[in-house]
Amino acid sequence: MLEPCMPHDEITRQITLDSLNILDTPPVEQLDRVTRLAAGYFKVTTALVSLVDDNRQWFLSRFGLDATETPRNISFCGHAILQNDTFIVPDAKKDERFGDNPLVTGKPFIRFYAGQPVYSKQGFALGTLCLIDDTPRSFSAAEAKALKDFSRMVEQYLQSLEVIIHSAQIQKHLDESESLFEQTSVDGAWLKVNPFLCNLLGYSESELLQKTFQDITHPDDLGEDLSNVNKLLQGKINSYSMEKRYLRADQSYIWISLTAALNKTIDGKAHHFIGVIKDINERKKAEQALLMLQQELEHRVYQRTKELELAVKQLNQEIEQRIAIQNRLNAQKERFRLTLEKTTDAFIEIDETGKVIGWNPSAERIFGWSHEEVMAQSIDQLIIPSAMRDQHQQGFIRYQKLGQSNMMGQRLQLMAQKKDGSIFPVEMTLNENMIDGKRFVTAFLHDISERIRFEKEILESRLRLQTIADNMPALICHVDRDLNFIFANKTYETWFGFSSEQLKKMKLSEILDQENFERAKPNLERALQGISVTYERKLITAAREIYLQITLIPAQDGLNGIYILAMDITELKALQAMHEYDASHDVLTNLPNRRAFTFLLNNAVQTATQNNKGLSLLFLDLDNFKNFNDTYGHEFGDHVLKYFAEVLKSAIRQTDVVARLAGDEFTIILTELNDPEEDVRQICDKILSALKAVQMIEQVPITLSSSIGAAICYAGDKTSMDVLMSKADAAMYRAKEAGKGIYSIN
Repeated sequence: MLEPCMPHDEITRQITLDSLNILDTPPVEQLDRVTRLAAGYFKVTTALVSLVDDNRQWFLSRFGLDATETPRNISFCGHAILQNDTFIVPDAKKDERFGDNPLVTGKPFIRFYAGQPVYSKQGFALGTLCLIDDTPRSFSAAEAKALKDFSRMVEQYLQSLEVIIHSAQIQKHLDESESLFEQTSVDGAWLKVNPFLCNLLGYSESELLQKTFQDITHPDDLGEDLSNVNKLLQGKINSYSMEKRYLRADQSYIWISLTAALNKTIDGKAHHFIGVIKDINERKKAEQALLMLQQELEHRVYQRTKELELAVKQLNQEIEQRIAIQNRLNAQKERFRLTLEKTTDAFIEIDETGKVIGWNPSAERIFGWSHEEVMAQSIDQLIIPSAMRDQHQQGFIRYQKLGQSNMMGQRLQLMAQKKDGSIFPVEMTLNENMIDGKRFVTAFLHDISERIRFEKEILESRLRLQTIADNMPALICHVDRDLNFIFANKTYETWFGFSSEQLKKMKLSEILDQENFERAKPNLERALQGISVTYERKLITAAREIYLQITLIPAQDGLNGIYILAMDITELKALQAMHEYDASHDVLTNLPNRRAFTFLLNNAVQTATQNNKGLSLLFLDLDNFKNFNDTYGHEFGDHVLKYFAEVLKSAIRQTDVVARLAGDEFTIILTELNDPEEDVRQICDKILSALKAVQMIEQVPITLSSSIGAAICYAGDKTSMDVLMSKADAAMYRAKEAGKGIYSIN
C-alpha cells in the first residue's frame, strides 16, 4: 500500500479548511442532495463529500456509507487532492498503490474509485467529491466532465462559506473599532451603530436601532441638524460638522461633535448617512465652568474697584477739606476717622521716625495686630517681612534725609506680613501729609490674595485650554475682524512652520497662498456677518498636500472676529475614493465590473442618440478557458485572464471601454463610430491577431483564441441597452458555433 504524500501547500490548505468551521458538524441538506444525485447518476453504491483533515478524511456528506471518517494515511482522497484533474482507480485490487489497502480488503471493499478535488477561493484543494463502488468499472471522459460539474456545486457551497466568514470578520473588526460611528437611512432610522456608541448613550444595540436620530437629539439642536441633512440630500454640501446634544438612556443629555456625510449609490441616488461622533461633554463642561468663573471674577473686580474708587474719593475729599479749611481740622479728623473705620482697606499712618500713629479696624482685621499693640511701634517690625526689612529701612532713611520719595502717589504691589508670620500680597498707595511742619505718611493697603488666586486660576485655565488646543489634531485659531491672528494652537507651527508668537504679528492672508485665500474670502465675510460656515478645501502645507474640513464660527456675531477650526480629512477622502473604485472595478483585472459596465453602456446609448454617432457592443470570451484552470490550476487561469484584459485594452481607442462581466466573459463598448462595421472589424482583427501571437504565459506554452460577438447601432438608429446586449450575446454564440477564434457581427 502507498500512503498519500502531503501537498506542498499543506499548512495554508489546513488553515483554510479549519477557518470554515465545518469539521464534525451536522449533515448539510444542500450537499446531501448532491451526493444522492451523484450516486444515482453514476449508478454507484457510495458518493461522498470528503474533507481531508490533518490525520483523517471526514465526510461532510455521505450516501451509501455509515462511517463518518477514515484515517488519512489509507484514504484514496489523500491521493486525489494531489491531482490537477479527476483521480480514477478502475480496479483497486489490481492497483499496486491500493491492493492491500484495508478499505479494499475490508469494508467497504472498494474496487472502483473516482475523486474530483474541490477548491477554496484561493485554489487550495480542501477535499473531494468522490464515487465508490464494490465492482470494477471504467470511467469515460464524459463521466469525468459530469463529475466535475457535480463537484462545482460542492465547491460553490464551500466558497460561499469563505465569503460569509470573511464578511463576518470584517464586520467584527468594524464593531470592535474604538471609533464611534453610526449609519442612518435618509429618513433618520438607525441602520448600524457600534458598541462604543451604544455604551456612550447607555442603550443596547437593539434599543438604539428602534429609534431615529430625531428621537434622541435635543430639541434645541434638531432644527440645525435637519437643515444640514436637507442640504446634504439637495447636494448643496458634501458633509457637515456640528456640536449637538444626544439624550441618553438615563434621560441626561451629553454633548457630542458629529461629522456626517451622505453615501450614494453608483447612479447618484441617496442611500444612507454615515456619521462619525466624538464625545465633547467634558470640554463643554470646562467651557461652562470657565465662563462662570470669568463672570464671577469680573463682578468681583468691578465691586472691588468701585469700593476702592469710593474710598479714595472720600479720602481725597477729606484731604482737600483739611488744606482748604484749617479751622475745621478737628471735625475733618473725626470724619476721616469714621471713614477709615468703615473702609475695607487697611489704613496705616506713621510719623517721620517710622512709628505707627494710625491703625484702622480693617488693619486690625487684615494684619492681626490690635490698635493698642501697634501704637508707637516701628512699622517695619509689624508688617514688613524679615527678608525685606533692611531694604525698607534704607529706603526710609533716604526719605528722611531727602524729604521725598518716588513711591509717593504710586499704587504698588508688594508682600506684607501678618502677626502670625504668614506672608501675603497687598496693593499699597502711599501719600505724604504736612501738619504743623511735621511730616506724616499714610498708607492704604488692600489684601489682594483673592485677586491673585483668581488671576492664577484664570492663567491655569488658559494654559489648560492652550494645552488641549495644542494637542488636538486640527488647526484652531482666533482672528480679529481684520483677520489678524489673536490665538493659534501648536498645529500651525507643525503645518506651516510659524510659532504662535510669530502668528500674532501676522494676518491670515500671509500663511495662505493667494488662490486659497481668495476662495476663502466669501466664507470669511459670511462669518464676519455672524453666520457659521463649514466647507472643504485642499491645502498644501510645508509637509504635504491635505484636504481640510474648515468650520468658521463667528465670535460675538463676528464683532470679535472669527474662530477657525480646520480638521484633516485626507484619509477620509482617500477611503471614500477607494470604496467608490472598489465598488465599480473588478479586483483581478482592475477593469470596470458588471455594475459599472451597465452604467457605462446606458450612458453610451443615450450619448449616441444625442450626438448622432455610431455605437457598437462586443461580447468576448476565451475559447476553452476552462481547460486552463483544470490543467494548470486557477492561479494560472487568473494570469491568463489578466493577460487577456491587457490585450483588449491595448486594442481599443481612448474613447472606448473594456469591462469584465464574470469569469472569462468580457465586453467592449465602442463609441463615436463614423464607419461602425469597418471600425468593429479592425478592432476584432487586432484582438485576434494579438492572441494568435501569444506563445507563453508564466513560463507555460499556451495557445489563445477568442470568440467575439458584436452588435452595431448605426447613427440615427434608436436602440436600448438590453437589445444591444442580446444581439452581441447571440453573435458571440454564432462565432463559437462557427469554429471559435473568429468574430460575428449582428
